[in-house]
Amino acid sequence: MVKISDAKIPKPKATLGEEIEDIDASASYDKDEFNYDPKGYFLIRIIPEKKKIEVGHCKQNNVILKKWSGNTAKELCQAIIKSDAISRSDHAAYLGRETLKAEVALKLGIEYVQDSDLELK
Repeated sequence: MVKISDAKIPKPKATLGEEIEDIDASASYDKDEFNYDPKGYFLIRIIPEKKKIEVGHCKQNNVILKKWSGNTAKELCQAIIKSDAISRSDHAAYLGRETLKAEVALKLGIEYVQDSDLELK
């Protein structure tokens, strides 16, 4: 049996159309915009002594209903998405950004604070 990861799949060649729209994302970004996901929200932290990232899923009042722990943003996001804990694509994108920040902080041994920029030295 050949695994997909072992197969040699040619990479598609990207071409630009004659007229391509160039969108400046910074012009429409609003850091204070918040869209509540009816399935709940996430609390994210790192546990340096265990070398783990923890993600808690809450419905209200920071009461954690389910918790995931893992080593990478990729494995955490995949597990959380499979569990059907997210109903909004912007929430999934947010979770990806925040868990990746947590992973970087864990690897660099720096503080992680959810919704804050990493303080890189």
